[in-house]
Amino acid sequence: MAIPLLRTIGDVRPPRQNFLNRFLHKRLTQFFIFSAEANLIRYVSCWPDLESRSTVIHGGINPDVFYTREKNRDLIKKLGLDDHKILLGQIGRLSAVKDYPTTIKAMALLIEDHQDIHLIISGIEGKVKVDRLKELAFNYNIEPNITFIGPYDPVADLISILDIGIVASRGSEAICRIAMEYLAMGIPVVVTDVNVLPEIIVNRRNGIIVHAEDPVGMAEALTELISNADLRRQIRQNNLNDGRSRLNILSAAGQTIDIYTSVLRSNK
Repeated sequence: MAIPLLRTIGDVRPPRQNFLNRFLHKRLTQFFIFSAEANLIRYVSCWPDLESRSTVIHGGINPDVFYTREKNRDLIKKLGLDDHKILLGQIGRLSAVKDYPTTIKAMALLIEDHQDIHLIISGIEGKVKVDRLKELAFNYNIEPNITFIGPYDPVADLISILDIGIVASRGSEAICRIAMEYLAMGIPVVVTDVNVLPEIIVNRRNGIIVHAEDPVGMAEALTELISNADLRRQIRQNNLNDGRSRLNILSAAGQTIDIYTSVLRSNK
């Protein structure tokens, strides 16, 4: 009996069109699980017959790790932050695709009318260097309004002190764990309309979706959330509910098990 092959695909790139890859996908693979509808669309645009044996399962988070909690005041003090500021956060590796410059430019547009905000940037340094981002912040005269802290562990403690989370990516995000972590902890978000983000973030339910590489749009979205505490509270409750249900890792695991079970039974 042939052993069925299932593939889980979390790659934002379209498939390569060479003979071996086409044979692997069209003839050898029995079923596909995609991490985002956007990924599925890329593959189906190349090989339409894949759609009938494919599904999308968004990732999930562990609710025992990422859950609502009081702000970690000790951490706020440790980082030298003002407890009375509205804290914005962008967490992720420092790479070009994460587009930290757009966030910094949005901050420059915000700061004149919102002196009560502060941005935290946290992530392991990659091709984008902290010194370069600091230079950009200095050029916009907002360096005092941004704290760079490198990667922080446990990240849930850092998320807990935020009032608004930001995902400014202009690419990647086949899964976007940090967006789900924000959501599970009740943090309102501003995210870009890239790949999985508009699939897991429902606009104006979990936060606000903006176009990528649009600092004006991001500034406007942040302004709305900053200025409307009632909206932030409503989104917070929505996010806590969604984190316990549709973006729970147990839900994603259950869907995956159901597919594997179904494929195995069909091959008996």
